[in-house]
Amino acid sequence: MINNKYIPRKRISHTMENKLVSILNKIYNRATSIYTFLFATKKHLLKSVWQYKCHILIITLLMLNTAKGAKAQSEYILPASLITYGVLSQYISTLDDFDYSIRDNFLKINEQKTKVDDYIQYLPALAFAGLGSLGVESKYNFTDRLYIGLIGYTITGSIVLPTKLLTNVTRPDMSADNSFPSGHTAVSFVGADLIYMTYKDSSPIYGIAAYACASSVAFMRMYNNRHWFSDVVCGAGVGILASRLSFWIYDRLKQNLINRKNDSKVLITSISPFIFEDKVGLSLNLSFGNF
Repeated sequence: MINNKYIPRKRISHTMENKLVSILNKIYNRATSIYTFLFATKKHLLKSVWQYKCHILIITLLMLNTAKGAKAQSEYILPASLITYGVLSQYISTLDDFDYSIRDNFLKINEQKTKVDDYIQYLPALAFAGLGSLGVESKYNFTDRLYIGLIGYTITGSIVLPTKLLTNVTRPDMSADNSFPSGHTAVSFVGADLIYMTYKDSSPIYGIAAYACASSVAFMRMYNNRHWFSDVVCGAGVGILASRLSFWIYDRLKQNLINRKNDSKVLITSISPFIFEDKVGLSLNLSFGNF
């Protein structure tokens, strides 16, 4: 086994970082101009964070501002903390050394790689969709869960994939420069948190089992020398954040649709075939009113 302990870890390249800073600077200026009046105190926090180039943390804070109307904003503390740790690990040498220490310990016990993590990362998603069908009580029906899951995994992909390309962090096994954050971990944790949030009123066991499965995926990504510790920590934070936001977004969209149906007049159309004597055709019916 090749010992790459002394091979310097490739950090975010200056070219990509300059592009990233330019793009996020525009986002930052636009976002702060929108939120200055409503979130004046948060503006100073964003500026201080920007000085450390914590790009993912900035996006996270903007999402939390957007989700200010959520029932319990404390639900976002855990994912924000995990993402913050992952980002700071890219800039603080002590946390970087901790990554190497964990990697070296795994190399000592890694006798044979496994591909189990490539498959079990999807188990929480399947359980999220299927538990309700097995009779487990939930306030969300199958259609609700389908849309919530779609939103959650869309958010996850929209954060993980561009970040991998922009940060350009080398994997521990030196196989590629797309290590940060861990996509497998993010996928497994978004599913685990979807289960926790959906079925926690029925029994905490479902959430515990789902989180155990997701944690196993994170462990195996490090065991297989595919990710640094900071990669899986940030991936877990992204997954949990995407889950919490998906519920908030879906509940708002659903309530807006209900309000629109109750308060607005809409145009209802229907098309039906008809036969009259020797003629065949289609009839178009239009009705306008409350629906």
